[in-house]
Amino acid sequence: MALVYSIEGRTQLGTRRFYVGSCSVAEWGPTAAQALQNRCANHAARGPGSAVWLRCCSGLLPSALCVVDSGPEGLKYELFHTLLGMHSHGLVYTRGAHLCSVALPWGSLSPLLETAEDSPTFPAWWLRLTNLEQSDSLKRHLAGTCYRCGKGGHRASHCPQQDHLPVPGGVGCVYAAHYLPVPKSVYFEGGTGMRPPRWRYRKSVGSKKGKKGKLMTVKVAPPFGVEQIHEAGMMAAELCDVEVERRREGRGCGAQQA
Repeated sequence: MALVYSIEGRTQLGTRRFYVGSCSVAEWGPTAAQALQNRCANHAARGPGSAVWLRCCSGLLPSALCVVDSGPEGLKYELFHTLLGMHSHGLVYTRGAHLCSVALPWGSLSPLLETAEDSPTFPAWWLRLTNLEQSDSLKRHLAGTCYRCGKGGHRASHCPQQDHLPVPGGVGCVYAAHYLPVPKSVYFEGGTGMRPPRWRYRKSVGSKKGKKGKLMTVKVAPPFGVEQIHEAGMMAAELCDVEVERRREGRGCGAQQA
């Protein structure tokens, strides 16, 4: 049997994050309830196979979504509930299945989101999905193999090829804070020469029209691997969120005084 679950956590800046996953009850059990608690504890302890998306969160709250007969069926329901969660909680705050990176390519994400519009039942959603042209990463997720290299025996977070893959960033990506067409709200800069890789975002400087804010930097920690890049990206996105709210509040105060 496979358990499909969701976990809610809060970042140190107070933003809620949601993660949807699946696991074998026999491996994490012996009961579904025990499997849920054990898997959540594994995420909290940053154990093998834990979600990078939750690593800046505390106070993780797990909940069981469903129990299905097999692992492959669990992977289908995991994607189904991930897309439903993106609709209900916001796609910038929800990750799961193979859609677990900080930055997601909007071009391949948009058709998947459309399959889960209007909260369809699982059979209706599955029919919509089978009519899509499926990406390699989606096929690999449904097959239970690593969605980076397509091989079995390891998770994508421990893929031996991960250090050779380009890190998502730039125009056309969905970030933890925003998705385009807000260009370069948060963006990634690869390391060059003596400068390590880093994430940038624009800091608010008030309400003066046309005046740009200062570019702020969140540096990536050594050894500059994919995990460190993702964690720094999540922090930059969180800080950018705070700046956006600050600008909104500033515009609101100005309107009230006028």
